[in-house]
Amino acid sequence: MRFNLQNIIDSKLFTEFEADNSDLDIKKINSFIFFMKISAELSAELQLRLVDFKLSTGKVLTLLVLCKRDSGSYMPSEIADLIGVTRGTMTGLIDGLERDQYVIRSAHDSDQRKIFVSITENGKKILKEILPFYYRLLSQVLEAFTGEDADNLAEYAMKLRRELEKTEEIKK
Repeated sequence: MRFNLQNIIDSKLFTEFEADNSDLDIKKINSFIFFMKISAELSAELQLRLVDFKLSTGKVLTLLVLCKRDSGSYMPSEIADLIGVTRGTMTGLIDGLERDQYVIRSAHDSDQRKIFVSITENGKKILKEILPFYYRLLSQVLEAFTGEDADNLAEYAMKLRRELEKTEEIKK
């Protein structure tokens, strides 16, 4: 079912919330809810398209990160921070990529407790196969956007990120 903002606005719960919280900008909240829903739909659609490659968005991002470093290896925690996932999620991503022989784990030379992850030739090969498809797909999704639209979208996303960082101050 596609998102319909009217479903939220007409609900009794929302009407009561709006009456009890007149100090909040309900229009902005509605816009944010809509943005989140569209974001989730886009993410799900992109993920669905990656199924044929037996990859996930997280795995593709991990491979992209590994390709960018000249030394070729990162600690899993570094990758997790760069792509915005938890260390536990990163472990699962690396496990799957290693199982598919797209990455290898290796111990640090001087500290065997430290693990590094590197991309393999198979990992580079799958990226070369998938990236043209992935970028064409993203280009198609953004086709209706002008350059200015794209700039504005990026600006709004950064503004949301900055404001989200401020929410750490808000307690229940």
